[in-house]
Amino acid sequence: MGRLVSIDPGHDTGWASWDSARLVGCGLCHVKDYPELPFRAGLPIDDLIVEVPQDYSSNRQVDPNDLISLGYKVGAIVGVFTAYHHLMSRTFTCARVFPREWKGQLPKNICHDRHLPKLDAREKRVLQTALAEVPNGKRHDVKDAVCLGLWRIKR
Repeated sequence: MGRLVSIDPGHDTGWASWDSARLVGCGLCHVKDYPELPFRAGLPIDDLIVEVPQDYSSNRQVDPNDLISLGYKVGAIVGVFTAYHHLMSRTFTCARVFPREWKGQLPKNICHDRHLPKLDAREKRVLQTALAEVPNGKRHDVKDAVCLGLWRIKR
């Protein structure tokens, strides 16, 4: 496995960068930061995985405008990575997954408790260093991106 970037878009976007199935970077960004995201995550990449919005309206109320906004963010992220790779004449794979595909209906804290212990000591330091720069109430976005990456690499 080469370089992977896993992204959990939301009000704040969490990202994680992997090299040979090892976490090498992660953080939080916003729409205005998307043009820089490929550089923060490390170019070039071989694989991009992005969580896409899913409508759960059958069991709870979801504002459709929130789903539209998330869809826009997914498109912008994929577009930025595609543009940079096009300029470098490189290809990459892009997977878009629904939350239920990779984490079922697990609450965030349980998902984090199950996946994050799979990180080795060096990867835990990478995560802790990144989280130190993120406000407490937004750290879950970074952790989600890391958990998505762990799921992608089957750890």
